[in-house]
Amino acid sequence: MLMRQIGQDLAEPAAAQRQAEPGADASGTRTRGRLLRPRAVLPVAATLALATGLTATVWDGGGGSAPTAAPSETAAVLLDHIATAAQANSTGTKAPTGDQYVYTRVLERENKGELGGPVKLGAAHTEERWMSQDPDPVATYGAARETGKDAVMPGQLLPIETSVPDGEKGDGARGPGFHRPTYAWLASLPTDPDALLKRLYAEVEDDGRQTRDQAVFEAVGDLVVNNLMPPENAAAFYRALARVPGVRKVPDAVDAAGRHGVGITLKRSAYATRDAWIFDRDTLTYLGSRFYMAEDGKPGHDEVLAGIDAVMQLGVVDRVGARPSGGISGYAPSRLS
Repeated sequence: MLMRQIGQDLAEPAAAQRQAEPGADASGTRTRGRLLRPRAVLPVAATLALATGLTATVWDGGGGSAPTAAPSETAAVLLDHIATAAQANSTGTKAPTGDQYVYTRVLERENKGELGGPVKLGAAHTEERWMSQDPDPVATYGAARETGKDAVMPGQLLPIETSVPDGEKGDGARGPGFHRPTYAWLASLPTDPDALLKRLYAEVEDDGRQTRDQAVFEAVGDLVVNNLMPPENAAAFYRALARVPGVRKVPDAVDAAGRHGVGITLKRSAYATRDAWIFDRDTLTYLGSRFYMAEDGKPGHDEVLAGIDAVMQLGVVDRVGARPSGGISGYAPSRLS
């Protein structure tokens, strides 16, 4: 994820070469506000990571003027079908309690290219995550472990911790919310798509470069794809996403496990990068994602695949390090390619 973030930064023109834009500050620099998926992020210095554990990246993108293009009919229809499938999905999995953890096992390939050089996808490796469902503010709210070639610190169980903003004191304890979505908090959100969309637009930040529609698209994906969620809320998120201008369907997309499906994406022209969320053609369950960036860092130019993943298992466990015996239907491992 660190390399992915660096790739996003490199994809933008250097701040010294930019002029101030409408909605940006006078220097032309930008602030961050995008809500990222709950992944553990290693600091630059490995020794610091060993000393302090991992920090969860929680918000990195913003808002701006909305494009005028409406969602394509095929994307809107597909998202409605996905929402219907999510709402009807009966897995038998009980809602986690506050002392349990949501477990995910993800197969992923990340950019291992040199800083400033071309993208070079590394080998497929596995990341496991245990995310706390504690309803109270906590400073350590999960743990992660990677295994396999090109994994970061393979085999080590590392904490996912909140960070303390510069200039502030305290342990960084954070309660459930957009930055730490627990099952109970997700269940508290509106199930009416319009009300949910209004809430999302109110939450994303405006940095003058990324449109607010783009920020909402990212937030929906980050909240939905790697979290266990009540069926009614999952359906509301997908129907809300169908109302975001610029969302389009990808007829064929492949996840890191080699599974073909249909995708949903939105061009992020400001950052010269975009994500595509992939769903099974038959069951319409979420499979994984693909991350692209412009080869030369210029918006609208030829893209290169810069990251790919696949969710292989999702379930509820009682402690960090435990694995569920089963998992959510639709996330069973498949043949790797």
